[in-house]
Amino acid sequence: MGAEVQSQPLVSVVTVCLNAEAHIGRAMRSVLDQTYSRIEYVVVDGQSTDGTLGVVEEFAGRFGARLKWISEPDKGLYDAMNKGVAMATGELVGILNADDYYEPDAVERAVATWRANPSAGVVYGDDRTFAADGTTKLRPTRAEITLADMRRDHIVHHHASFVTRGTYDRVGAYDISHPIAADYDFFLRCLEAGVEFARVDGVITNFSLEGVSHHNIRRTDYDATTVRIAHGASPIAAWARYHKRRVALWIYNRLKGSAAFRHAYERYRAMMSR
Repeated sequence: MGAEVQSQPLVSVVTVCLNAEAHIGRAMRSVLDQTYSRIEYVVVDGQSTDGTLGVVEEFAGRFGARLKWISEPDKGLYDAMNKGVAMATGELVGILNADDYYEPDAVERAVATWRANPSAGVVYGDDRTFAADGTTKLRPTRAEITLADMRRDHIVHHHASFVTRGTYDRVGAYDISHPIAADYDFFLRCLEAGVEFARVDGVITNFSLEGVSHHNIRRTDYDATTVRIAHGASPIAAWARYHKRRVALWIYNRLKGSAAFRHAYERYRAMMSR
């Protein structure tokens, strides 16, 4: 038994939530149904006023001692994530948003990748977005991640990655001065510190487009731009990109009702994805 446990590292999954009654059960079920068994689940609630805690309590008996949870005020999303990481005792730590869910073998594949690349401090994979209307889209990641690539774009996301405890100890917590893009800042700090990244084949997480980053695109873009500049990107190029995207979104929001525009836009997306 001892040898078996040592060969299977403990993985902690952290979910932070606030008034997530409608979705958190799906997230918790996806953790419970993982093909990998040695999982510790940490839920950090920001004092929800809906039925979120009732859902957590419903699942508590099924998780047993593997579940830890708290409900208290926080200073935002990344403050809650920092609390969860501090509570976690696993060698690998994943963060699953309350409205997202894992593929059934996500943790098993992440552990296998880490075993094959034991010097890696971050293992990451693809995600699949899903919208309220049922549409989905695969977002594949690159096989190799460089600092230059990451400065240009936020190409590794916290919800589709697992970070070693040693990496958190080395790089530090999420910087809560970035309200939406602190994970972007974290992964840039990892690369600057020389942390190795290893790619997990396939989809890790199904990512909801109803979350905070997609409901406040302007604030998300602004926060990501300040992060890029803080990590060495040209301020002129970064702000030019920000304003170019603002104009593009303005045009899209005004023309998206046109069938001809939607057809042309979908053709353009298909061409760019080849």
